[in-house]
Amino acid sequence: MDRQPVFTVIIPTYNREHFLKRTVDSILSQTFKDFELIIVDDGSTDHTKDLIDTYEDDRIVYFYKENGGQNSAVNVGLQKARGEYIAFCDSDDTWMPEKLEKCMEKYQEDKEVKVVYTWTGIIKTVEGVQKIEAIRDDSCEGWCYKEVIEQGYLTSPSFLTCKKECFDVIGLLPTDVFLCQDDDLCFRLCKHFKVGLVREILGVYNFDASGRIMSHKKRCADDYVKFLDKWSNEIVEVCGNGLLVKRYIQASWYYMEIDEVNLAKDTYGHACELEGRSLEEVRNELTRDLHVDEEIIIYGTGYWGKKTYRMLKMLGFQKFIFVVTHAAQTEEAWEEIPIKGIGEMGFYKEESMIIASSDYYDEMRKTAEEKGFYKIISYMQIKNMIFDREDL
Repeated sequence: MDRQPVFTVIIPTYNREHFLKRTVDSILSQTFKDFELIIVDDGSTDHTKDLIDTYEDDRIVYFYKENGGQNSAVNVGLQKARGEYIAFCDSDDTWMPEKLEKCMEKYQEDKEVKVVYTWTGIIKTVEGVQKIEAIRDDSCEGWCYKEVIEQGYLTSPSFLTCKKECFDVIGLLPTDVFLCQDDDLCFRLCKHFKVGLVREILGVYNFDASGRIMSHKKRCADDYVKFLDKWSNEIVEVCGNGLLVKRYIQASWYYMEIDEVNLAKDTYGHACELEGRSLEEVRNELTRDLHVDEEIIIYGTGYWGKKTYRMLKMLGFQKFIFVVTHAAQTEEAWEEIPIKGIGEMGFYKEESMIIASSDYYDEMRKTAEEKGFYKIISYMQIKNMIFDREDL
């Protein structure tokens, strides 16, 4: 293709040969034909190149580079792009045939618009029949920077297009992050440019592709904190300090989910500092609200029992007792914390009891009440009080 295309479509890929054909075919099937398709192979060790060689379409341009991460591959595509407009697609997502056509119509409707995105779907199988269901039907458009910061997200680049000239203003994509690269791009675009929205599902996430981001939860949490550090001043300036506090608390929960308690504590402590509080003050408030005195009694030693212990340990609570329904069927201690049968707890009936189970909550609450406990708290109340604060 010698002349300048209207669109440049960029696919960064790494070892996705089993999904890439589906993606490429969906792009080549566009009703809007005037585009080049740049595929940037980020050091694949599979047969990606062999797959691309099977296509006889002069709109396809293939580049191979040493592995450096998705954003580095996208940046190569941007530097090679010749189109007036840029569109991105992950190598395991797909487009509807009208994607580029409908985006172009939106640009033509309003010449001020420099960024256009579409609604997003996911394929679900119901009774053997595949259906596409909306997973995002946002309404952010126009000059929507504040709104995008408030919700923390606009869309995935797979469903986003923009004028190539936008990158003369915002620069290339950062290469030092694994997660939040989508949010970083969308924040920068929305800060400077008017956004258009096509209210149709014209792109589909394909979550059957193994090895996507959530298999790297620790790195995801690290990058989310890095993203917040980078954007903290903007978030406060545009939306206020409360939103930033809320976001760091959310990051703390990401660490807590994977039992990185020290990192969860550090991140939560930073959120408290932003409010002018200390972890000790939070602990004292929780002590008052829970009506706890010496020991924290946790009924249940499963996933939520241990998670409740770690949440409270993060805040500095020191004394715990685990309670089970049948003491003879379990160990005497976990991490040196005693485990007692609920029948042995008569001395503690005046204390608050936290029921830490999602599947057997009603049954366990009934047992606790029958044993004389009346200050009963759900583990979800604990989580909400610490991590899902409604006052922010």
